[in-house]
Amino acid sequence: VLCIGCWVLGAFPAAGTDGNRQVCAGSNVTLTCRDEGLANVTVSWQMEERGAGGGPSRRLVEGNALLLRRLRYEDSGRYSCYVGGRLLRSLRLLVEEPPETPRVSCYRRSPDKDVLCEWPLRVKPSPGTRAMLWVKFTAENATEQRCRYFSKARKFVCRVKVPPGADTESLVVSTCVNNGAGGSAGEDRIITLMKPDPPINVTVQALEKAPQRLRVNWSYPSSWDPRFYWLRFQVRYRPEPAQTFTEVMTPWLDIRDALRGTRHVVQVRAQEEFGHGAWSEWSREVVGTPWTGRKGVGGNVVPRLGAQPKVPQTHTPPPTLQTPGISPLKWDPSARR
Repeated sequence: VLCIGCWVLGAFPAAGTDGNRQVCAGSNVTLTCRDEGLANVTVSWQMEERGAGGGPSRRLVEGNALLLRRLRYEDSGRYSCYVGGRLLRSLRLLVEEPPETPRVSCYRRSPDKDVLCEWPLRVKPSPGTRAMLWVKFTAENATEQRCRYFSKARKFVCRVKVPPGADTESLVVSTCVNNGAGGSAGEDRIITLMKPDPPINVTVQALEKAPQRLRVNWSYPSSWDPRFYWLRFQVRYRPEPAQTFTEVMTPWLDIRDALRGTRHVVQVRAQEEFGHGAWSEWSREVVGTPWTGRKGVGGNVVPRLGAQPKVPQTHTPPPTLQTPGISPLKWDPSARR
């Protein structure tokens, strides 16, 4: 990706005309009132700061040439030269910092959604900043996407539509941002298309009269519609204060080897049911303690149940699926066709 380099100041506008120029912060600029020196006349300069709205101007040095050294953002404003009290030339100078280097990340929350690529900014971009994203799927030619800046979130966002049949492919993206002070290109990135949000509503419950068991429940993330696509899940848990997790691939979980009277930390993550794309991030940590028989110890205690009930293969899960007894890994995908 080729980004434009630093822009330089063009010629001062012709006599009697107005103009705008953008220059790089840190550069030196010389403004000349007349192309040829004037004899026996006084040339004066005034500067009206950006945003002053026609308020009082600041007088500068006299002379036909005005040298501005190591320009800063605060030097932006309107510069005017006068001869004998008569305005001869005027220029609005905009001093800009080169744009921040974009560090893009892309994600796709579910198969029925577009890919969103975004990157945050430390400061608000200057007016006229243009951000572009070049996108290439494995079997497609590269395309160009214009990105939009969201001021509340302070980030650029680009929306990328996925071509039919490209759900399992990787995506190569390149970014470029230009403003009046120059351009900056991010590194090319290879993106895995699918990455769900973490499961939500994760709970850990003690089972009555079961001192070594904990039941883990969770729901689909709100961004994933299980009426059309399903997820598979992985659970990890550890007793405190141990740091090593036990990990289990499961559609629901009864922990049967919990340590008696010990708090356990539990997290859940999700992936598209056939293993397409990446795993979600782990859910936030939740804790639970097995039943102890002592009041106030063991968290929320639920009646001890027998075997989990079988779920008909034609069953379609509700949007906020509670996982005990509901096994997306055992459902027949042909039921959706």
